[in-house]
Amino acid sequence: MKKNFFINTFNSITNNKTSDEKNTILVSILATSLLELGIICQIIQSKKITLSYVILFILVLVFSTSLNLSLKLYEFILLKRVEFILYIVKDGDTLFSLAEKYLPECNPWKTVELIKERNAISSQIYSGEKLFIPTKKL
Repeated sequence: MKKNFFINTFNSITNNKTSDEKNTILVSILATSLLELGIICQIIQSKKITLSYVILFILVLVFSTSLNLSLKLYEFILLKRVEFILYIVKDGDTLFSLAEKYLPECNPWKTVELIKERNAISSQIYSGEKLFIPTKKL
């Protein structure tokens, strides 16, 4: 099954990156889009509209929006298609660390919420506790 072009591109750029680094990349794409918007606004104000600037702006905007939507869709589909494993909590485990370990493809905060819902817990976990942890189907 062929993955979406934007997901492949984003994955190649963010390979082995933390979620914070991935978010930084997404923010930089948004910042680039806003910069292009500022350039377009200046050009319109000076009434020296050139087609190349307009096309460049549209391309950057479409690319960054498509990339962001593709990532959100991928994560949504992944979260709907997970399978759960039974895990016994060890000393030092946190919901966040378990989320990053067993479902690193997703936003760990969303995975933590899924763990909480599935196990009917608030935010504390204890050593020896049994939890159902989502993991990607193979």
